[in-house]
Amino acid sequence: MGLELLSTIIVVWGAIILFGTVFKLDFYWETERIQHSRKWFGEKRAAVLHSSVGILMIVLGLWVILG
Repeated sequence: MGLELLSTIIVVWGAIILFGTVFKLDFYWETERIQHSRKWFGEKRAAVLHSSVGILMIVLGLWVILG
């Protein structure tokens, strides 16, 4: 039960990261941490990095839940 709950939280968190990155939503894309990575990597690479992290979280969370 505890692992499934944690995995569900990870899936939701990954979806928020992916959604916030793809649509460049202010509540996510304009935070200090994201602005820092955009400064370091550039707008496009930061978007790819954060989208990849979101997808990875979703996949790993679903793998644990379904698996």
